[in-house]
Amino acid sequence: MTSSSNNQNEDTQNTTGSWIGDKLNRKSEGKFLTDYLTNKYAIKTAQHSKNFVLNINADWGFGKTYFLKNLSIELENRQHQVVYFDAWKNDFSDKPMLGFIAEINDSLESFMKKDDSNIQKAKAGILEKLSKLKNSAAPIMAGFLAKQLVGASFEQIQGLFDEEVTDESTSDKKNSDEVEKDVVKSVSSITTKAAEFALKEHTNTKKSIEAFKTNLKQLVTYIEVETGYKLPLFILVDELDRCRPSYAIELLETIKHLFDVEGVYFIVATASHQLSHSVNAVYGNNFESKRYLNRFFDQEYKLATPNQQEYCQFMWDKYIPEGNLFLSLFPDDFYKEAGNKNINMNVMLVNLVAQYTKSSLRDIDQTIKLLQAINLTYQEKLYSIIIIFLIFCKIRHPELFILIRNKWPKIYHIAQHEQENIKPYIRQNFNTSININYNGRNRGERMLKKDAIDSVVSDMLTLHGQKRVDMNYEKFDQSSPNGLLLCHFMGVHSQFEIQNSPILKLNHYIDIVEQVGRLT
Repeated sequence: MTSSSNNQNEDTQNTTGSWIGDKLNRKSEGKFLTDYLTNKYAIKTAQHSKNFVLNINADWGFGKTYFLKNLSIELENRQHQVVYFDAWKNDFSDKPMLGFIAEINDSLESFMKKDDSNIQKAKAGILEKLSKLKNSAAPIMAGFLAKQLVGASFEQIQGLFDEEVTDESTSDKKNSDEVEKDVVKSVSSITTKAAEFALKEHTNTKKSIEAFKTNLKQLVTYIEVETGYKLPLFILVDELDRCRPSYAIELLETIKHLFDVEGVYFIVATASHQLSHSVNAVYGNNFESKRYLNRFFDQEYKLATPNQQEYCQFMWDKYIPEGNLFLSLFPDDFYKEAGNKNINMNVMLVNLVAQYTKSSLRDIDQTIKLLQAINLTYQEKLYSIIIIFLIFCKIRHPELFILIRNKWPKIYHIAQHEQENIKPYIRQNFNTSININYNGRNRGERMLKKDAIDSVVSDMLTLHGQKRVDMNYEKFDQSSPNGLLLCHFMGVHSQFEIQNSPILKLNHYIDIVEQVGRLT
């Protein structure tokens, strides 16, 4: 919970620190949800909107944590109290409620340190109401809720049984009819006492929950009235789909049954299909997990699928540092359609090859992580387009990768009939129209040209095994991808004499990808 001046106008409020480094254009979505939720609560006649649970649904790697943290800043800038709860970090506990109370406590401690006269005047009252809230939570956290759900403990049932069953020496003196009557009597007595115990536990639990909700409502209302901060209180829950299934389910039950209080809004970020798997892990594969989860959420908002080029840049910046060993060969202004002089050509190649191989954002995520593994474990500079092509094949088209591996690197040197299993597969499953565009030269004049990804890869592989001295430098346009390859290869090794002319070697690329591809 943070503070700014109470008379601060929302249109001119300080938003420093929010949406910095927004690589996936989430700011507009954050502003939309902030407007929607705050205005929804402000409708005086809509009592059903006074407590609310929103599910933010997005796949892994789509920036849910970044989104929630910046949404938190956005809400705080509008004078709302915000509690950020990382479910994964609290997964070690058996009681999600304990984590919630701890986060509320920590947030209020930070809130009360603000240099704000209204907050300081209200400090004693906040502490008093926070103490009542924690006291009312104690019996629930001690186990009343669990007992309500599962009944009496084994020890309690055993105690009831011990009170009723006569000892063995007495039973031996009775005939079978008498023993049968005693058993019936004992079972009846135990059942009655167990029922009494369950009813008592149910009553105690119900009272504890009602007291907790009352104290929570009094706490958030008091802060609003005394400090000028607005309701609702927002509790943001992150990383729920990473938690162990039993914890995730109990956390949702806690939100539904204990924090269903006027003035409290929950925003829960999940990869919903992963959360469904967690539910099925507990209740079985045939359990209707989607319908079950819908009980807990009033609405769902699905984060927009990121622009693929922007997602590639986002993931590259996250995992691949500057000064890496991948050689794109291309200058930053090579791909003219990008319209950006500072574009990272390795990132552009990831995007283009992903389109060529019809790969998903999840495949891109895995590809860049494997590129990171290569960058961390290899020393020699590598031509990135070949490595990227092989990794996408390994991930997206494993059956093709096996065919390529068996014929690598002479795949484009062998007879046509030996490629009959490869080229038809590519024509059927790849987007062969994806091109690398560049400003080429024709008789001294610059003109827009394009090379298909497939032809760039095949042309590079036809150069495999050739000596620098034997390469036909004039065969390629100097501005073309393969012209740039020749320029680089010859330039790098220009210090060699003709008799020591190096050979372009690409044979080890398949081994590198084969090894890192074992990471999952």
